[in-house]
Amino acid sequence: MVRTHFPLLVSAPELLRPTTLREVAGSPGPCITILLPAGEFGKSSVPAAAQQLAQRGFPRAASAHLLTPLEQLSEDPTFTSGCPWSRVILASFSAFHQFYLTQPVKAQLIVGGSFSIRQLVAEADRPRVFYVLGVTGNRVALLRCGGLRSEIVKLPAGVPDGGVENRSDFYKLVDRGLQQLLHEPCTPLILAGLEEDIALYRVVSAYRDLMRESIPGFAGMALEQTEILQKAYSIVCSDQHRRRAAELLAAKERTPRGRLSTDVDTILHAAFEGRVSQLYVNERAERIDMFERGSYQSWGSEDLYNLAAAQTILHQGKACFLPANLMPDRATAAAILRF
Repeated sequence: MVRTHFPLLVSAPELLRPTTLREVAGSPGPCITILLPAGEFGKSSVPAAAQQLAQRGFPRAASAHLLTPLEQLSEDPTFTSGCPWSRVILASFSAFHQFYLTQPVKAQLIVGGSFSIRQLVAEADRPRVFYVLGVTGNRVALLRCGGLRSEIVKLPAGVPDGGVENRSDFYKLVDRGLQQLLHEPCTPLILAGLEEDIALYRVVSAYRDLMRESIPGFAGMALEQTEILQKAYSIVCSDQHRRRAAELLAAKERTPRGRLSTDVDTILHAAFEGRVSQLYVNERAERIDMFERGSYQSWGSEDLYNLAAAQTILHQGKACFLPANLMPDRATAAAILRF
C-alpha cells in the first residue's frame, strides 16, 4: 500500500546528525537518495527519479506527489548556487532532508526500499569538535573546528604563542597547554605546517589524540577556511576508519563464534530482528537483489549490504563501511550479534 501524505519542506542544509540518520533509516519506501558532488546542482535528478519510479511500477500520481518537493528545491536559487561542499538529498513520503557532507562523493541517484546510507554513516561518526594546530618555526596558532565553521582559539594563560628560541622547549610548553585546554577525551588534534616542524612537534608531544596524518605546507592559518576544514575532515575520517577496524579485530577475538557472522543473508535477517550490535562492511562490497520481509518492500533491486546497515542503525546498532584493506580476512562484511 502506497502512503501519500506530503513530506515536510526541506530546511536549510546542515551536517548530518546521528539521531537523524537513525530516523531516516526507518523511512518506508520508496526512498530517493541523491548524492551531489561539490558545485553540482542536480536539476536532472527529478526526471531521472521519475523514470526509475516508473520502471519499478510506482503509480504516476503518487510519483508526482513524492517528487514535488524536489522540483521546488531545484528552483530555489540557494540550491542552484555554487557550493564548496558535497550534499545529499533524502526524499520519501515520511522524510525530506538536505545535508552537507564533509567527504567528497560521486554524483548518484538511488531509488529503493530504504535510503542509501553508505556515504552517510561516516558523517554521523565524526567528532563534534576537533582542533588544528599550525606550527611554523617558533610560532603556533590553534584553530577550533566544529561543523562547517572554524575559529582561532587562544592558548591557555602562561603558554606563549611564540618567541621561544629553542623550538623543542617551545613545543613542549604548547603541548602541555593543549592538554589542559583540550581535556575532553577523544578530541582530535591535527598538526599543520612544514614537515620539519611537524616532525619535531610529534617527538615532544604527549597528546593522546594526535592524528597520524597532518596538513602539509600550511603555516599561519593562511588557507581559506573551507579548504582547511576539508583537509582536516579527510584526516579525521581516515582516523575513524582505523579506529573502527581496530574495534572489529578486538571484537573478533572476544566474541563467541556463534555471535559472529560474515554471511550477508544471515546478517540481513539478524539486522531486521534487531540482533546486530555492530556491522562492518567492505566499502567496495555490493549485493544487488530484491528483499521482502514483513511490511518491508524493496521497490526494485537494491544493495543488501546497505539495507543491512540501515536496519542495524534503526535498531540501535552501529554500522560502518571500511576500506577493503582494513577488513580482516578479505571479508565483505562482519557482524557482531547481540544474541
